[in-house]
Amino acid sequence: MGRNRVYYGCLGVAHSATPSSLSIPSSIVEGVQSVSFSSEKDLQQYLYYGDTQPQFYTGLSSVSFSYTEILKEFEDIADIDGVNDYTNLFMFLGDDTSECLDPENYIMAKYLLLDSLTYDLNIDGFFTLEKSYSGFSNYICSTSSAIGVPGCSSSTSYKPMRRQNFDISASSIPGTNLNNIALTSLQIEQSIRRESIKEAGIRTPYGSSTQYPVETQVSITIPTKNLYGGFTWGADTFSIDSCESLSGSVGDIELTICSPVGGTNSTLSITDCRVKSINYAGGDTSGGNQNISVSLTSSYDPGIEPLIEFPSDATTGCL
Repeated sequence: MGRNRVYYGCLGVAHSATPSSLSIPSSIVEGVQSVSFSSEKDLQQYLYYGDTQPQFYTGLSSVSFSYTEILKEFEDIADIDGVNDYTNLFMFLGDDTSECLDPENYIMAKYLLLDSLTYDLNIDGFFTLEKSYSGFSNYICSTSSAIGVPGCSSSTSYKPMRRQNFDISASSIPGTNLNNIALTSLQIEQSIRRESIKEAGIRTPYGSSTQYPVETQVSITIPTKNLYGGFTWGADTFSIDSCESLSGSVGDIELTICSPVGGTNSTLSITDCRVKSINYAGGDTSGGNQNISVSLTSSYDPGIEPLIEFPSDATTGCL
């Protein structure tokens, strides 16, 4: 994190060591570039006859927590904290003008589940990974002069990856020949839709059910100059006289990046992909280049549990 940037800011993000642990983690997530946190109270207003001022009932808080980190490798979404079990997230705060970044306070959000995972393989900057979480708990703010999270270490086991770390020869996208087209942007988003399950006698949710299918969206952009020589989309054939249900061409995506440290490859495989949309934009009289943006979608099962139960220590009673 940059020094001497703001007087008071976020100095690190960490996950709890285990889902049930509320203790402060001993290490932070490496390579975090940005973080956001929000909590919205569910205020329900009601009135009685004869009252001129409304009364309020405070429901459960809706908590959102997301952070973006430098991409180190492709991750199996089923193995990420907050996918098949809830996680607790910490955001450490402190004086950003000191020589050594030692956090003084922290905010913790409990019982969070992963909503989405977004890879951005852009051509102008570092490859990044954004993780977005949501939950229902009240957040906890704490002040401590000895949190114990390392803030002075500058050593890392990786180096940021850029466009030259995308291995074209080991990657494939249905309908394209990556050797013949100029890929100018690539983004992959894996989203998990969840629904809270409530039960009588308890205020907090009993659990969270996964809404299938789990969808993956892949978006790419190329200049239209490469339209001929690299595209095979739209080649589906069918009989106009038949009652055939068309599902479009299906293919698998293989994306490979090569780490600048040790040359280790990391591959993301997405099966049963279909082209969802093709959009042309640009090429106007002001001189902008015309590009083709293609969106592919997949509804494969990455191995996510159908139901996640929350801990039994949730608040009970007539609250």
